Amino acid sequence: MRRAAARLRHTFGTALAATALLVSAAGVTALATAGPGAAATPHLNAGSAWTVYHGEALGSGVDTSGVTFNPPNPAWRSAHLDGEVYGEPLEATGRVFVATENDTIYALAANTGGVLWSDHLGTPVPSGDLPCGDIAPTVGITGTPVVDAARGEIFAVADVLSGGGPTHVLVGLNIYTGATLLAQAVDPAGQDPAAILQRTGLNLAGGNVVFGYGGNDGDCPAYSGWVVSVPEGGGSPGYYQAVPIGNDGAVWMGGAAP
Repeated sequence: MRRAAARLRHTFGTALAATALLVSAAGVTALATAGPGAAATPHLNAGSAWTVYHGEALGSGVDTSGVTFNPPNPAWRSAHLDGEVYGEPLEATGRVFVATENDTIYALAANTGGVLWSDHLGTPVPSGDLPCGDIAPTVGITGTPVVDAARGEIFAVADVLSGGGPTHVLVGLNIYTGATLLAQAVDPAGQDPAAILQRTGLNLAGGNVVFGYGGNDGDCPAYSGWVVSVPEGGGSPGYYQAVPIGNDGAVWMGGAAP
């Protein structure tokens, strides 16, 4: 099924529209632009965390911490990021995590927007190298990552150019330093990696990272929808194939997490 570009392009920011944070009426009222390293000290609010798409495993999108946004006051604006942002920014341990279509993950200080670290995971796939689609100019990290605060690790699926073609790689990074803890190819056997898009958010279940694959806008060439489960420490993935290859069956979910 072809999806309208406006629905797929539900972006939370671009390289020209930097990530911003809102605070309650009692908080900061001025808008500050934070450059790399500017006052980059994590501000820890133990009662606040947003570690998965829409805040919790069921994806309700409801913040029960009691913070009010009436009226919403902008607190800061980050430095320009290096690519489009399709996934939802996450927050944990006083850090805001943002992933871009240039295959870069940023950790920003939640109180200032200063860059604490960034990790460029590989070369993103030029959109012209794909048979169809509406993400441009490159396809990198599209699905919302997930944070396991207890492990101190953030997981994301990056579409990287490898050996002349796209490869989907599940990465795990230390949330405090950005150090790589996991990098594992996760393309299903027999499936053309260029035909699938990792659009869903990632989720955690039973010590596994769970996510889905759909197709690019235009649904070409032949593909199947998939749900994938990978142990957080790495290991053999489990694959659920929605339909035989060639029958589409995208696990897309409009960006939500399984």
